[in-house]
Amino acid sequence: MRLRYPSPTIRGARLLAACLCWLAGIALASLPAAAAEGRLSAADYLHRFSELKQQHGIATERSEGVVEVRGTIQGKLRSVQTTWVVRPEADEQAAYQLVSTWDAPDLPLGARVRAVGRGLAVPGAVLELLAITREEEMQQWEKEHVPPAPAPRPAPSQVIVLNPGGGAPAPAARKAPSSRPVPAQRPPRWQEPKSAAPASATRQTTRALPSRGWDPYIQSYAKAVRYFNPRLATQQAEQIARSILAYSVHYEIDPRLVVAVIAVESGFSTTATSPKGAMGLGQLMPGTAAGLGVRNAYDPVENIWGAVKLLRGHLKAYAGRPFWEQLSLALASYNAGSGAVKKYKGVPPYRETQRYIVKVRQLYEHLCGLRPKK
Repeated sequence: MRLRYPSPTIRGARLLAACLCWLAGIALASLPAAAAEGRLSAADYLHRFSELKQQHGIATERSEGVVEVRGTIQGKLRSVQTTWVVRPEADEQAAYQLVSTWDAPDLPLGARVRAVGRGLAVPGAVLELLAITREEEMQQWEKEHVPPAPAPRPAPSQVIVLNPGGGAPAPAARKAPSSRPVPAQRPPRWQEPKSAAPASATRQTTRALPSRGWDPYIQSYAKAVRYFNPRLATQQAEQIARSILAYSVHYEIDPRLVVAVIAVESGFSTTATSPKGAMGLGQLMPGTAAGLGVRNAYDPVENIWGAVKLLRGHLKAYAGRPFWEQLSLALASYNAGSGAVKKYKGVPPYRETQRYIVKVRQLYEHLCGLRPKK
């Protein structure tokens, strides 16, 4: 009996069909994994979001990048791809259309989600869906892992003072001098304010500083500020002076010391940036500024608030020591970090830090009307 073999055309068709079936099997087997990748846990979502931002950048109205959408799923269209219609939390905005090659059945209509898409940052845009998670899971994760926001800073035009006699509250105990040297006694040792006021004392918030008789001091300090940076406008110099006085009184620090520190740190340049990344008037490092609650270190008011708060903390750490020793250690901590001071059990052997302490002390003594030590 004679064997018959398929023709080359038939053999090729059969081989092609077998390959297609094999590829289809692989594709079907991979569908569950792709769907599982769709809805991420809160931690995985944040990690993925960070990777995508570094990879694609943040989207703008004119250039494609990563867009985060927060809203409610209003519809799904399933075909070869899945189109998610997500209405943002702000109802007046148009709904986004997020297109993916996978679906997440556990995210039904009405679910509140956070999603990362790629495209233009335009309301109602069509975006390529890259990651998605439930809004409730994200809020729970943030509640457990994100630290609470720092206490708000006091307004620079308001200070809190004690009113032991029941009459009108007086300005700061120390008289604020002009920028020129004036005869003065040796500055007293800085002391931590009492934890509680006497029973007869009441706390009261003052009104604007000029109404409390502060206008001469503001003008004097503004003149000193412009001496160090003549390019500042008068209004901006007065804002800086007002902030220095207000926060110095609030934290009970000599405002002349604050002037000396800022003058040496930045020369009163609000846009100063060091090679190491220190920012603004008080030259706050990004991590330090964040820890103090300063959101914009180039904002003069916020920067002064953070700098005074930081300086007060360093002075408090060495309270009880002789004044000039306390001041030197506090300045060393401000310049080199408190860790360096603890490591060397005193002023670190850094030339920059040692010169910094000398400059600030000499300027502070000058503003206090004292004769600098030789």
